Amino acid sequence: MSEGAVTQGEGPERPEPSGRPEQPEQAAARGLRPLSFAQERLWFLDRYNPNSPLYNLPAYLPIPDAAPEDLVRAAIEIIAGRHETIRTRFVAVNGKPYQEVVADASIELDTRTFAETLPDDAFNGELFQALKAIGDRTFDLSEAPLMRAALLRRGGRDAYPVYCIHHIVSDGWSIGVFQREFTAAYQALKSGARPALPDLPISYVAYAARQRAELSGERVQRRLAVWKERLAGLDLVLPLPADRPRPAHLTFAGAAQSFALDPEASGRLAEHARRWGVTPFMLFLAAFKVLLFRYTHKREVIVGCPTAARTTTDIEPLIGFFVNSMILKTDLGSEMTFREAVQAVRETTLTALTDEDLPFEKIVETVQPVRSANINPIFQAMFDFQGTTIARDAPRYEAPARSVNTSTSKFDLTLQMQTPGDRLLSYSELNARANRFARALRARNLPEGAIIAICVDGALELPVVVFGILKAGYAYLALDPRYPDGRIAFMLEDCAAALVVTQSELAARFTEGPPVLCVDPGDDFGADTGADFGNDPGAAERDAENLALCRHPRSLAYVIYTSGSTGRPKGVMIEHQSAANLITQTIGIFGLGPGDRVLQFSS
Repeated sequence: MSEGAVTQGEGPERPEPSGRPEQPEQAAARGLRPLSFAQERLWFLDRYNPNSPLYNLPAYLPIPDAAPEDLVRAAIEIIAGRHETIRTRFVAVNGKPYQEVVADASIELDTRTFAETLPDDAFNGELFQALKAIGDRTFDLSEAPLMRAALLRRGGRDAYPVYCIHHIVSDGWSIGVFQREFTAAYQALKSGARPALPDLPISYVAYAARQRAELSGERVQRRLAVWKERLAGLDLVLPLPADRPRPAHLTFAGAAQSFALDPEASGRLAEHARRWGVTPFMLFLAAFKVLLFRYTHKREVIVGCPTAARTTTDIEPLIGFFVNSMILKTDLGSEMTFREAVQAVRETTLTALTDEDLPFEKIVETVQPVRSANINPIFQAMFDFQGTTIARDAPRYEAPARSVNTSTSKFDLTLQMQTPGDRLLSYSELNARANRFARALRARNLPEGAIIAICVDGALELPVVVFGILKAGYAYLALDPRYPDGRIAFMLEDCAAALVVTQSELAARFTEGPPVLCVDPGDDFGADTGADFGNDPGAAERDAENLALCRHPRSLAYVIYTSGSTGRPKGVMIEHQSAANLITQTIGIFGLGPGDRVLQFSS
């Protein structure tokens, strides 16, 4: 490296007018801003391993129409104009990296059009090849924009924008932000309107500056000292058995092996997690750590885990690189039961979450582990549980038929878990399903004002069941599956429940008492009522329409029982007018509007 400032890669040099090293305030005057800690790590990794697609993030999204190229291009340009990270380049001044936002950086869009009659299998193959091609092309971090795109169109039938953004300006959460904003912008442009996207509360360069300021104080130094003590004296190399010597330098060469758990096993595991008071994340992490313990015979099992690290609301709507790596250290031993290992991992996870915003790079800098060119520092195994780094309201699409870029691996071993629970309901879908379920309930000819008990464990079906019961003119009683059988039996008898709605895995608890109706994930509510739509294709659609049923304000809405701590539980009967009054007052007091979210804080 020369004495003067140079850009990363093969970019042009930045000469020093005075020949003296440039100071940070001078760099700032020239539009150069410091990187976040995560960006800095990725920048050095790129210099260590140049011309690598390892940190490319290819993605796609479907458009159910012809998708004119000019509209797709305009929607992408709107997002690039809002999110300056896409228009950012990275340069070095005396070996120190800076980021520079480019005012105008055109994003390439390669359009390919196929016959409208092209079969799905053939078109999916083209989609896979486009994803792989765009993901394999490397970026020069000194050249903006760090994004490229292609558009695959199948006549006027459908289209798929395929794009790739470098990880240094994006992450998994950002992909969701991009897809949500692209959809909104494209739909507005298609209707001839101007896209109305909300202003961003902060820029990424402002966040990076704030992060560096916040992590320079004495309080942060104390947190880092805790990690230094926690990892002191430990062998931070995971001796996984291998069939060949470790190469002298990290090559990131790897492969992927996929497998699926059958629904029955998944259900049993979910039940164990509920009974032990842990999340599925903790249960599967414990299983992974026990496996590593058996492979390596190391009591101190250290695993990394990505976390979104968007700990303040102002950075949630940004496209940028925020994801952090948490260090999950657990003491295991051959004398422990698996349940004890799960509880140990639970404590590990809760402890690590308190430092979600503490950059992994700062911990490495403080701990100063023995560094080697052929091994990742502190941990070499990664546990990636789908959803930990994805925006909550990000659009979800089916994955391509084949995986992309599976010939690389950032760590010695990574376990990536994907659960089938990532299902979303729009308000229109919720309303349609609730209407169908309400008609299915009305077909049972229950008494007017009947109370229907609900015992559903944290499923997407719960709001459908609740609204379906109310739409049918009945009242509901919520039963927590964690209640003892005796308490549940008392509540059912006390309120004279006419029906129990539950899941197949919980049905065995209701062999006595009211009739049972099971609703399970994937059920098409109302489709199993015995109705024959064969001679009336419009019947199913009509079943999804609102019911012409009115309820009096004094009609019963739901029943809730007291804890029973001072005696037998007592049922409190809540009328529709009371529930409506609470909702109306809450909206008025807090000024709630479309797009607001409320954490349930009372019953």
